Amino acid sequence: MKSSKDLLREIEYELSNPRNKSPIRDTRVSRNTEILKSEILADKILEKIRSDKEKFLIDCRKIKTQILQMLGDDGKKPF
Repeated sequence: MKSSKDLLREIEYELSNPRNKSPIRDTRVSRNTEILKSEILADKILEKIRSDKEKFLIDCRKIKTQILQMLGDDGKKPF
């Protein structure tokens, strides 16, 4: 899976390098293709964010468990 930075670079590249647009019909097709590509890249970015968020939450739970174990089970919860 590509990193968020790579996906953003791809979006920037697509936006800064427009395709040749000659006839109106080709422009419409090209525009729809560009929109579809942007939507696909946006979906990939969202999936990457969700994945990173889930990994972060798992790490937080592990750290919380380790802290509670280090404090011992004296009935006082720091969180």
